[in-house]
Amino acid sequence: INIYSSASHVPTKTYKTNEKLTQLRAENMKYDLINHFENDKKYKGKVTVVIVSAIVDGPEYSDDGKNKKKYVPYQFVALKTE
Repeated sequence: INIYSSASHVPTKTYKTNEKLTQLRAENMKYDLINHFENDKKYKGKVTVVIVSAIVDGPEYSDDGKNKKKYVPYQFVALKTE
């Protein structure tokens, strides 16, 4: 399972930087997936989880953080299988 994580350029006080936020999103997803599959005898040792990217993306912040249509598309964690 490949993990792709993103954060927008909207400033974050909670995580200090958007780079930290996107990395944390990816790492949390990886931890949850590994925990899930390693606790299931059917899948234990059979699933590999890799963080492929954790990026900050989207339009530059223009002091309009409430404009969800502009920034929400860049706030995600996506999974792809091979």
